[in-house]
This record gives sequence, C-alpha cells and structure tokens, in this order.
Amino acid sequence: MENKWGSLTNNNVIACVERNTGKKLTGLCIKRNSYINRVFELEDARTKERYIAKFYRPGRWSRQMILEEQALVFHLKELELPVIIPLKINGEALFEFGGIYFTLSPKMGGRALDEFDDERWEEIGRVIGRMHLATEKKTASSRVTWSPQNATAKHLETILASKTVAPDFDKALENAVNAFIERFEPFFTNAAMFLIHGDIHRGNFIHRPAEGIYVIDFDDICIGPAVQDLWMLLPDTVENSKNEIKCFLDGYTTFRPFNLKNLELIHALRVMRMAHFAAWCAVQKGEPHFERSFPEWGKPKYWN
Repeated sequence: MENKWGSLTNNNVIACVERNTGKKLTGLCIKRNSYINRVFELEDARTKERYIAKFYRPGRWSRQMILEEQALVFHLKELELPVIIPLKINGEALFEFGGIYFTLSPKMGGRALDEFDDERWEEIGRVIGRMHLATEKKTASSRVTWSPQNATAKHLETILASKTVAPDFDKALENAVNAFIERFEPFFTNAAMFLIHGDIHRGNFIHRPAEGIYVIDFDDICIGPAVQDLWMLLPDTVENSKNEIKCFLDGYTTFRPFNLKNLELIHALRVMRMAHFAAWCAVQKGEPHFERSFPEWGKPKYWN
C-alpha cells in the first residue's frame, strides 16, 4: 500500500493526469486532506481552471465499484440533484496510474455547514428525499449491504485479522459483536433496503452561494435503510432530536414517504458505525501520522 502511495509525487501526479486527460497543467499540485484516498488540487495551464484529482485507495474499491459510484452521480446530475460529477475525457471518467484508479473533477468550492436551523433541516430533507426517490428501485449492487450480518460481520473479520486488538480482548470483542449481529439482524431483514449515500454527515455537504446545498463524497454508497442517511446528522439521541427529525421529514416526505419504524434502527446503526470505524483504524494503523491523529485507538482503554 505505502509503496503505491509513495509513487504519487507531485511530478507523477501532474504527468499521469496530463497523459490520461490530454490537459496541459501548470506546476501547481496541492495535497488536500483525505483520510482514505489521496486528493490533489491541480491547475489548467491555459484556462487557469482548478481541478481536483482523486486517487482511490488500492484494494478498497474495485473498478466495478467505482464505476457504479460514478454511474450514480451522473444519474443524479441528470435529474438535476446538487452533486459534483467527474470530468469525462473521450467518454471515460475513470483513469489509472500504477494500479491506482483516479478521477478528475472541477474544483467547486463551498462553505461547510455548521449549525442547522429549521429551514436548513427541511432543505437537507428535500435533497435526501429526492436522492432516495432516484435510487429506491436500485436494490442490487456490488457494494456492501449495510446490515449487521453483512457489514458488521466483515468489519469484525477485518479487526481480528489485523492483530491490533489488545491481548485478552479479542474473544470478548468477538462474542459481543456476534451477539449484536444475532440480535439485530432481523430488524434489518424487515426494513426496505436500497442504494443510499451511506455516509451522510455534516462534512459531506457544502453550501455554494446562489446555488444552495451540494452533497459530496459518494465513496461509501451501499444498500441500506433510508435512516442511515439521516441519523449521523442528528445532534443528539432520537428522543432529544424530535424537532430536527420533524423538520428533516417535512422536507423528505415532499418527495417520498419515510417509514418512521426505521428510526428504531438508529441504536443498531450506531454500533455498526463503531465497528466500521474500528475496522477502518485497523487498516489505517500502519499509515504515517495515524497514531498522532488517533493516539488512543487500539489501547486497552479503547477496547474496554
């Protein structure tokens, strides 16, 4: 992994983008923050237009999975949803450098969203409702199904295989996660599952003046319940977020119904997110600067 990432020097990034897209770039190459992938800002030598080159982490997504992500955002764009699509060069939007897939998109800056008022909650509800209306019939995918038996079981395998669990905690962790899967999988079996964004949180929205809210970062699309694209936005528990949920659903149900029974899945989805994060950390553990960013992860206190 690190050997492949090490090949992404500024010169190589510029050269491979020029070679694959036919664009002539300046020497500007600014590395942007990204935990999972490698992202660079580049500049067109002729127009001075700025681009974002996104290099996907090798081994995490197959070509088919990335093409499915692209097909979704192109479809949403055709329906005039507020998403950012990659550039197509000679009909292609996915390129490769040394075994690393990458895309090129126009740079579209925007303001991060902080606190939401009632109007903002409704606006976000309308955006997610429109998005789900466009995807609700997509029930098959190369992506993971976001249920305990599928996603959480795979995350447990990843964690245990990484040998990062503190001594004397591995068996307890395995037992606890398996008990969780057995208890909560039936709740997901009875829920409507379809293609969703999968990672809706405040950091995956930007606001562009005179244009409104854009949804970004479709890396983690999956087959899952509609509520997965709501719960991480909530400021507190379901019981303490009743007004936020009401305003969100006022906007959401403008476009499609929302089964309120889905809200019962949130407690399980929180546990699934913990397992997802632990598996992500187990994979990232060997990356430079990981321990500086997550100093407590993997220690006995964390596992306890």
